[in-house]
Formats: sequence, structure tokens, C-alpha cells
Amino acid sequence: MYGDPRVFLSSLPQQSVLHSSAVWSCREKGSLLSLTHIVEQNDGKENFPLLWRFLQKEAEFRLVRFLPDMLALQRKLVKKFQNLPDLCSGTIRDFIDKQSSASQKSWYEKRIHIFLSSWNQLRTSLATYEVNVPEDYCSVDLDEGSELQVLVPRRQGPGLCATALLSYLVSLHNQLGIPTLVSRQDRNYENIFKDIREKVAQEPLTSLSSSALVTELPSLSDVCESLAAVEVTLGFLSMTGEDENMPLEKYLEEKLQMGSHTAPHILKTLGRCCLKHCVALWQLLTSLKSEHMLRLKRDPFSGIPAEYQHALGEEEKNLLTAFLSKSSVDTWVLEMHEFLLLKLKSQRASDTFRPDWSLKDTLASYMERKNLDVPLDVEEAFPDQIQLSQLVETWKLTVTHKQQR
Repeated sequence: MYGDPRVFLSSLPQQSVLHSSAVWSCREKGSLLSLTHIVEQNDGKENFPLLWRFLQKEAEFRLVRFLPDMLALQRKLVKKFQNLPDLCSGTIRDFIDKQSSASQKSWYEKRIHIFLSSWNQLRTSLATYEVNVPEDYCSVDLDEGSELQVLVPRRQGPGLCATALLSYLVSLHNQLGIPTLVSRQDRNYENIFKDIREKVAQEPLTSLSSSALVTELPSLSDVCESLAAVEVTLGFLSMTGEDENMPLEKYLEEKLQMGSHTAPHILKTLGRCCLKHCVALWQLLTSLKSEHMLRLKRDPFSGIPAEYQHALGEEEKNLLTAFLSKSSVDTWVLEMHEFLLLKLKSQRASDTFRPDWSLKDTLASYMERKNLDVPLDVEEAFPDQIQLSQLVETWKLTVTHKQQR
């Protein structure tokens, strides 16, 4: 309503503030489109970069809110099929119909529909994304008739759909002022551990605690679920810190609100540890995971360059077996494994760690830089002939010998 209000509101005092036309005028309804125009007219890309970026991909950013549901779905599917990959077959509808209870069926249906809807909205963007999804998948919508394998993240084949979709949503999340999410496999744990030690003092696990954890996590799925919880904890601790004596179970339930997403027996087992044990716990659980994979005839070191996977000769095998038969190697096994994960995963690792170096000397130096004592048995009797190029096979033989004792 525009014009002079005094003309049609003659009953009001002439000097009333209500006679201002601004009181009666109708403002244009705000919208993202009008905001976009205002930002563009005011050189928003330079002056308001975060807002400008959001407005350019507003429709895609809306899907970021579904990340927790999709992560929960993938965690459950990976756990279900990691030891039985051959069962991951048939269509999505077949899988839903096979669920034994109505609650399970409803749980899967909700999150699968979220996944499918998000994929269908983002597939054109995913066609040019850094994860190379086969063109056949990016060119069509997915539905319940699609093969189940598209839901289970893999590094090749149909599972690339799940890998690419989650990676893309995480990258969208990280483009805002939101704490950065990184794929657990791609994290630089050396830097994370450094940040944590500056905020939360760390201690090793006791032998009793380590033994109890090994006993209470008898399967690969148990170890993987525990490791996932620990890795989420490490990510937050590296940014925020916390009381080092807080029980890990309490931190997961009260601070991270993960109690409903973690199995009760896993929470109980992790409750043996405090936040000051998190780095040592990661070291133990990653090694346990690889030990379980080795027992299941799966390769835990597929990402390690071939330069460090050379076979042991007969003489070296005999010398190593003799050493293992009379030595305690629990600490040495953990340090070998950690060195593999933290130092040798890069395809250019050999530029820093030459494969022809002595394994014993290299690992001893690594432990000393961490202010750890090299086990006396290792210093006195570990075979000097074994090279860094044989680290993977040395670890495998050591673990196999330990399992057979």
C-alpha cells in the first residue's frame, strides 16, 4: 500500500508516526534468487566468497545434510559384506525384501532412498568428478532395480558409485566454514597424532589392557567397528582436545553422541581405555585388522609399493624363525606395522626410505625418534641381513609365527 496515509486515516493524529508510507509499504519477498542477484551486483565473489560459493551450488549443498544417513548405511553394508563379498549380489529391491524384520526393512529403505535420490541429483556432476565412475552409471538414474553393489563402496566396479557420491558430498561439506571431513583412508595420521599430543597427553596401553582388547574383539568386523570409532575420536581430539583421563566410552556417548551408532559390546570394550590411550589404541587396532585379514587370506598391504614386498630368502627365513622362537615381539610387530602405514604408503616412499636399507636399523631409528626404547631382544638378535624391502613379508611371517604359538 503506497501513498499518503493521512488521506484515508484521517481519524489518526496528523503527526502520528503511522503516517509514514514506509510503515504501510510491502517489501519484496526475499528469495535465494534475489540474494544471488544482490551478491553478484556487489562483486560477491571477491567480497563474500563463502556466500558466493554457497549460492552457486545451493541445490547440491542441500544434500550435505544427508551425509550422516548415507555414512550409516555404508558402514552397515561394509560390515555386512566385508567377509562375504560374494553375497553382495542381486538388486537393491531383492536386498530390502530379504530383511528379516519390519524395522530393519524400514531402516534400509529410508537410507537407500536417500542414497538413490542424492545420486540421481548429482550424477551429472559426478561424471566429471575426480573419482572415475564408469560413464554407464553416470548417464542413468539409479533405482531399486539397480544392482546392490552400487551401494557398497569399492575402488573399482559398481562400488565406485558409492565411493564417488560420498567423496563428493564430503568435498561439498568441506567447501563451507565447517570442520573438514576427510576419508579415513586418506588422513595423514602422523599430523593428527602430532596435533593430539599437543592437546591431550598420550600413554601406551598396559599389557593387560592390550590382551583384554585382543580377547574381546575376536572378529574382523569387531576390530573394524572399534577402529572406526577410534578414528572418529582422533579426528575430533586433534582439533578440540579434551581431558586425557576421560573414559573413551564416555567421550563417544556424551561428546560425540555416537552411542546409538556403536554396538554395546564395542563401547564396553573401548571403555577400558581413556583418551590418553587413543594413539596406542589406533596402533593396536590397525595391526589387529591386518592380522585378521591375513588369517582370512586377504591382502592387508595392497596399497604398499612393491619395493617393500620382496620375498625372504631361505636363509633369512631360518634366521627370522630362530629369532622369533626365543623372543617377545609384540611391540616390534606393532612398530613394524605402524611404520608401514605411516611411512611407506606413498608411491614415492623409496625417495626417503631406500628399500636396500637395514630393516632393523631403520625401525630402531624410527622408534628412537618417538622416544621409545628398542626391545633388547631386537637389538641383540634380530637378523641384520633383512632389508627394508622385505618388511611386508617379515611382518607376515612374524604374525603367522605368533598366531601359531
